[in-house]
Amino acid sequence: MINLHNYHTPVISLTAAYRALEERLPINVKIKQRLDRAYEIINGYGYTVEALSSDKNAEYAVYKASTSLFTDESKCYNVTQQSCTCPDYETAQAGLCKHRLAVMLIGEMLYGGINQNGCESRKGEENE
Repeated sequence: MINLHNYHTPVISLTAAYRALEERLPINVKIKQRLDRAYEIINGYGYTVEALSSDKNAEYAVYKASTSLFTDESKCYNVTQQSCTCPDYETAQAGLCKHRLAVMLIGEMLYGGINQNGCESRKGEENE
């Protein structure tokens, strides 16, 4: 589930955002799996995503629900277009963990044209 505090109305669907990122990112098997998990995060499968501000470079809190009946194993990660506090961020190719990809999907849905560095894409120009 996504809590955007009604800051913005999505300009494109989640599916369109997924396809746009899939076309722009350096897709291999691991990144494709993470992108699929990011899609599930946005759909609320065990996660809640909350925008902590209303701008294009917003920070998000990504909450993972506990799956244990006996202990609280819930987690919260602070995520931006450029970084994530989860342990996978450090080892994932280009830092593309599922939480960061989820935030990138949200950015794509809300604003369109966000590349892997969090920069706006410009038609006809190469991003560095």
